[in-house]
Amino acid sequence: IAVDASGNVFVTGQFQATADFAAGSMTSAGSYDIFLMKLSGANGSVNWKKSIGGTGIDMGNALALDGSGNILLTGSFRGTVDFGGGAMASTNPYNLPFLARYSGLDGSYQWAKRFGRMDGALSTQGNAFGISIDVSGNIAIAGTFGGPVDFGGGALTSGGGLDVFAAEYTSSGGYLWAKGFGDASDQQAYGLAFDHTGNVVLTGYFMGAINFGGGVLPNTAAETVFLAKLSGASGAHIWSKSFIASSMYRGFGYSVAI
Repeated sequence: IAVDASGNVFVTGQFQATADFAAGSMTSAGSYDIFLMKLSGANGSVNWKKSIGGTGIDMGNALALDGSGNILLTGSFRGTVDFGGGAMASTNPYNLPFLARYSGLDGSYQWAKRFGRMDGALSTQGNAFGISIDVSGNIAIAGTFGGPVDFGGGALTSGGGLDVFAAEYTSSGGYLWAKGFGDASDQQAYGLAFDHTGNVVLTGYFMGAINFGGGVLPNTAAETVFLAKLSGASGAHIWSKSFIASSMYRGFGYSVAI
């Protein structure tokens, strides 16, 4: 969720089949579709709502508001989806990340970007789980990817399993930088936030080895929490930490705030 300066509440997620959103039901186009809605902060009534999706699994995982009250939405899609500016297609059978902007006033479409390879490469997949906007309006997203995925600056290739990614864009969606971190095991980033100087902090979990640029972080045989700070200008490493439990147990970082 996110809250604007007037106290209105914006919510995203996913739904299947027909769901009642108080101001009328919506029906998904196939499997899971994304929902996006605005609620009155005074009484929770629905100001507007919309569904986004195709016949595949589409996920609305995170949103944030910019200084003008626009909504930046991220998650993943599969198959063909129209975010509002025409159909966008993925030719492989896995989910790929997206970033889209809508008006907070009425939910009208402004722009959308998809990330991945559209040539049918079966190894290409990804999902975005975290989003944040800095004081200049730049947008950062973080999540996980497998195979070669192009976030705008050329393909990043994972180490074999699912790797962490973080990427930053201008307020209009222009590419600034993207970084991938991981090895042949699975790693995922879930939460992300900007600090007041425009640097990016992200959290998630890793198995195997991960190096954000300051050396390989220690871990256990199970999933281990990480917390890392990257330069907002380039994605370069500032510092990183892991938090280790007993090898019998698992740890996951889901959210971070500053």
